[in-house]
Parts: sequence; C-alpha cells; structure tokens
Amino acid sequence: MDSMNEENDEYGDTVSSAPKRMRCRTSSVWSDFEILPKGSDGKERAKCKKCQNSFVAGSSGTTSLLRHRAKCHEVNNQIVSRQPLDQAMYREMVALAIIRHNYPFSFVEHENNRLLHCYLNPDVKTICRNTAKVNY
Repeated sequence: MDSMNEENDEYGDTVSSAPKRMRCRTSSVWSDFEILPKGSDGKERAKCKKCQNSFVAGSSGTTSLLRHRAKCHEVNNQIVSRQPLDQAMYREMVALAIIRHNYPFSFVEHENNRLLHCYLNPDVKTICRNTAKVNY
C-alpha cells in the first residue's frame, strides 16, 4: 500500500484517500511566468520570464502575478500605433488586384469586400466602381 495516500482515522484504522488531482492552469498570466518547484518554505513559486523575479504562486490565485505583469511590464497598456493610410496607394492596390485577378469593377462595391477593408483600417475611404475604372 502507498503510505502517501493513507491516513489513520480516530480509531487507528487506515483510511485510503485518492491522490490530489492537478488542475489545468487557465489564467493568461501563465504565458509570462514559469512554474518553479516548491521552495524551502513549502510554497509554490513562479518566475517571470521577462525579468527573472520569482513570486509566490498560490494554488488559489494569480493576483500577485497579474499585478506584477501589469505594473512592471505593461503588457496590456501599450497603445499600438497605426501607420497612416495612404489613400492613393490604397486605390492603386485595389486597381492592381482587379487587373491581376480579372475581377469586375463592381468588386469594390461588394459589401463584404468593403467590410474587410474597413475592418483592416477604419480610416479607409472605400472606392466605387467608377473610381476603380479611372484607376485602371
């Protein structure tokens, strides 16, 4: 019998218990931290992959790890700068796509095509089929 999974009850009888099941770590913080073995204090620790500092990583929470990531590395606070749109270049690239793939000029007016272009850059001014003809 395995002594790790056995306990003595109040009468001295041996009672066996199931081993503790490991749960998946689902927090987004685990992509930035590495799990370390338990330290001399018996607590589970995690090491930051960026600055190599280690923190107590309790089994019930990741608050301290999230706080470290937000404060020291500002992962979520970075503003992504968007390159300004050159409308003339956009018109030329649409014209080249029409020529290369032999699309009809009305292709630029298809609803999903416009939605795609607006999704990729909200500042785009989509063109009509007549403008596409002029650029052709």
